[in-house]
Amino acid sequence: MSLTLGNGPSAPVNARPGVGYSSPRAWCFEIAPGLGDVEEELPLEAPIEVAGGDELRFVVFPESASSDERRWDSTYVCVDGLLDDGRRLSEVGLVDQYGQALSPVGQGEGKRAWVDQWNLRRVALTGLAGRRIERLLVVARAAAVPLRVWVDDIGVRAARAFPAEPVDQVDTRRGTHSSDRFSRGNNAPLVGLPHGGVFGLPMTDAAGAAGPMRGMRTTATPPVGPTGRRSRRSRPRTSRARGWATTGSSR
Repeated sequence: MSLTLGNGPSAPVNARPGVGYSSPRAWCFEIAPGLGDVEEELPLEAPIEVAGGDELRFVVFPESASSDERRWDSTYVCVDGLLDDGRRLSEVGLVDQYGQALSPVGQGEGKRAWVDQWNLRRVALTGLAGRRIERLLVVARAAAVPLRVWVDDIGVRAARAFPAEPVDQVDTRRGTHSSDRFSRGNNAPLVGLPHGGVFGLPMTDAAGAAGPMRGMRTTATPPVGPTGRRSRRSRPRTSRARGWATTGSSR
C-alpha cells in the first residue's frame, strides 16, 4: 500500500492522459489485495479552518480493477479528515452532493462513481464552522484484487452558490465530457420551452454529415400514435435554404 505523487492516469476514457484533473500531477493510491479499510495521509501544510458555508471538494479516478464485476471495487474510496476534537469527518454524518455517506462503503454502494474517469465529490461541512481539520486522509476498501485510485483537486473552500430557479442553472454552453471511447450521448445547446416540440440549435457546418450545420435548425417532434410508434406520414423531413436547415414533421 502506498500513496505517491504521480503523472496521472495513463488511459482515461474522456480526459487527457498523464496529468491530474486540475494539476500537472495527481496522488496515486496503490492498494494491495486484502480486507477492510486502508488509509494514507495526504500532506497538509497547516490545519484548515472551517468557515460557515465551506465544503470539502475532491476528485477521484478509480482505475478498472478487473474485466468482470470486480472492476467496480476501486470505487470504494473517499477523502476523509481528522478534526481538532478527535472526530473524523466520516463520523459526523456528512454526505456528498448525491447524498452518499463520506466513507468507502457509502461511495461504493452509492454507485455514482465511474471507473477510468474523474469523479467530482462535494461534501458540505455542515455544523463544523469554527473547527479545524488537522489531517486529510485517502481511505479505501481493499479488495481481492490490487487497486489503483488517483486523487486530485483536494481542498476546503466556500461552496458554490446555485441559482434558486432550476432553469437558471442550465448552461447551454456546457458539454457532456464525452469522447470517442465513452459517449454520454449527443450534446447540443437546444433551447425550448418545457414539453415543447420545437427547439432552436445554432449550427456551424452545413456540409457535415454527423454534426450541426451553419445557421439555425429547428426540430419538431412528430406525433406518436396510440401504438407508441411514430406515424409513417409524420417522419421528420429536412430542408435547407440560404444557410438554414429545418427539420419538421410533414402533415
